[in-house]
Amino acid sequence: QAQVRARVLHADGSIRVLDVVARNLAHEPSIGGIVANFRDVTEQAAAQAALEESHEQLGRLVRSKDEFVASVSHELRTPLTAVLGLAEELRDHVESFSPKEHRELRDIIAMQAREVSAIVEDLLVAARADIGEVSVFPDVFDLAAAVDEVVAVLDSAESLGLALSGPLLVYADPGRCRQVVRNLVTNAMRYGGETVRVEGWSTDEFVHLAVRDDGQGLSEEEAEKVFEPYESAHGERTQPASIGLGLTVSRQLARLMNGDLVYAYEGGWSSFELAIPKAPAD
Repeated sequence: QAQVRARVLHADGSIRVLDVVARNLAHEPSIGGIVANFRDVTEQAAAQAALEESHEQLGRLVRSKDEFVASVSHELRTPLTAVLGLAEELRDHVESFSPKEHRELRDIIAMQAREVSAIVEDLLVAARADIGEVSVFPDVFDLAAAVDEVVAVLDSAESLGLALSGPLLVYADPGRCRQVVRNLVTNAMRYGGETVRVEGWSTDEFVHLAVRDDGQGLSEEEAEKVFEPYESAHGERTQPASIGLGLTVSRQLARLMNGDLVYAYEGGWSSFELAIPKAPAD
């Protein structure tokens, strides 16, 4: 006796799944051949495949959740440890530091606190986006000035190349735009090439801001995947504050403000280009 499961083409053009049981009864005088029974199990096979896929998806979600919790815990702990340690040093040994050392320690504390604030803000936006509660409060402001504000407080900001034909007046949420700019610039500085440029210009309806770097470009699959939650360029998630939400949150915020965020690779440059509606003419 032999048992097989086969996929066959039905007369109506559909694919059917059959369980086939065959027995060799050639030795039986009354039969003298092979007898096969066919049973259509298309619906059962589909249900089983769906169940297996559900189990696999649940497993992926559980693993993703565990990895995400571990990543967030690590990324929050790193700057918080610095903030706590330096604050305690200042509290317990304030007399032993010179005025210059005071300023340096305060600057480090402020920088690390900004890292924590950025992570928490991205988490809040991601959580609210799932339930449609992200708020934006548009106003007219200069996007070029906002870029300057963001860059001024970033570590290694002196290595950035800025080419902003300002003022770049937009109608958007100033705080959310600064959040997007910060995510794009830090993403390029952490994962991009040695050279990072920020360029801005206006068209008829939008102000465009492109953050470019000369690092390894993304494949088409990576370029789409990088905007998914908890993903990072080239699959890396080892840099400070890199919990894999920055680009996801940035695209969500851009679209909430009636703009968009897209990726392109051309001429050896990776580019994340933000488009924000121009401020209405007076």
